[in-house]
Amino acid sequence: MRFSRAARVWLAFLVTAAAFVFLSVQDTSAQSDVELSGWLWSGNSGWISVNCADRNICDPNYKVILKSGGELDGLAWSGSLGWIKFGGLSGFPLGAGTVSANARQTSAGNGFEGWARACGATIQRDCVSATDAAAGGWDGWFSLKGSDINNNTTYQVTYDSVTGQFGGYAWGGLNMGWLSFDAVAARPAERFAYTVQAVNPEITINKNATLSGSNTITVALLSGTAQSVRLTASGESGFSYTWANQSCTPNSGSNPAVCSPSPVLTVTIQSGVPVGSYAVSVSGDPPPVSSTAFSVKVIDSTSPPPPPPPPPPDSVFCQPHASPTGPALSAQRVGSPVYWRVLSIDGNPVSESAPYAYRWTGTDIAGTGSGNPFVKVYSTIGLKSANVEVFSGSTPLGSGSCAVRISNRPIFIEQ
Repeated sequence: MRFSRAARVWLAFLVTAAAFVFLSVQDTSAQSDVELSGWLWSGNSGWISVNCADRNICDPNYKVILKSGGELDGLAWSGSLGWIKFGGLSGFPLGAGTVSANARQTSAGNGFEGWARACGATIQRDCVSATDAAAGGWDGWFSLKGSDINNNTTYQVTYDSVTGQFGGYAWGGLNMGWLSFDAVAARPAERFAYTVQAVNPEITINKNATLSGSNTITVALLSGTAQSVRLTASGESGFSYTWANQSCTPNSGSNPAVCSPSPVLTVTIQSGVPVGSYAVSVSGDPPPVSSTAFSVKVIDSTSPPPPPPPPPPDSVFCQPHASPTGPALSAQRVGSPVYWRVLSIDGNPVSESAPYAYRWTGTDIAGTGSGNPFVKVYSTIGLKSANVEVFSGSTPLGSGSCAVRISNRPIFIEQ
C-alpha cells in the first residue's frame, strides 16, 4: 500500500514547513526520563527517527521519552511524514480493539496501547488544530494496540522491561500502514567512562644529562558523553612532574575519541636519585577513575640512552555498508553485497580516492581482497568479520577489524 499521488504531493509541501514551526508549540529538550533510541519502520513512509542523537543532527532537538508512569511523550521525525507526536493528544479516533488514550504501557507492563499522531495531517501541523481536508482523508493517527481492519488478527507494540527493547507493530490505516518497533529501545544514557594509557611503558633519564624525560598519555573515551579529564602523577621521592595539556576532553576523532593534543608528562629527578628503575602512576579525575603506570629507568652514563620504541601502528576504523556511499550496516541479508569501507586512520577521515593500498582478510574471504570499498557477497548466514591492513606504498599505516551479521531475514536499510 502506498500514498496516493495527491497525498505525496501534499506531504512534500507540508513536511519542510512543519519542521521548525512545530517546535515553537512543543519543546521536548527539557524531558528527563528514559529516552528512546532507534527507528520505526513503515513500508509506506520509510524510517522514522525517535531521537535526534541517533542521526547526530539535533538542530532542532527532538526525542521520544518513556516516562516513569509508563507514558510515551515527545516527538519523532519522518522525512516523508514530518513530526509525529506522542503524548498530549486528545480527540482519539475509534478503532477495533483500541484504547482511547495517549500512548502508554499496558497494566501488564509488557506492551503498549493508545494512540500517537503524525502532525502533518492537521491544519497547523501541530496535532492540535483540526484535520486538514487537503490531506486527502489522511488523519495521521496510528494505534499501538488493536485489531486489523478485518478484525481477524490483533496487533500490539511489545516491550521487554529487562532489556528495554521494543517490538511488534502499530497500525496507521491504509495510508501509513504497519509501523514496526523492532529497532526501538528505551535505555538509560551511557555513563561517562574513559581510559588513561601511557604511550611508552618505560622512559630513560640519564643522570649525566638533562635529569628529565617525557611520556605521552592517551586519554580515550569508552562510553557516554565526553567530559573534561584532569590528570595527576605520583611516584618516588626525588621526582617532580610538569604537564602539558594536563586537563583535556576526549572528543577528537572516533573509535575511540581521544584528547587532542595528548597530555605530555615531563618527569624530572634530583641529582641524588640512585640508578635504578622506578614506577610513576598517572590517574584521571572525574570518577570512575582510570589510571596507568610506566617505568622510569635512571642511568649514569655519558652516552645518550637508546631511543624509545616507536608507538603502535595507527588504528584503522572500518565499517560494513549497504552500498559504496550508503548507510552503515549491522546486518545484511544473505546473497546481498556488503561494502567493507575504511573510514578513518587514527581518527583522521580517509576518502576512497586516498592513495593507499588495502589488504582484506576474514570470514569467507578467499585469499586476500583489495580496494576501498571491498565488496563481498556472503552465501551463508552468521557473524562475518573482516580484517584490513592499510599501506602507503610499502609502509604500514595500521590495521583494524569490523563485523556484520548475515541473516536470511529481510533487512530494512535507511535510504
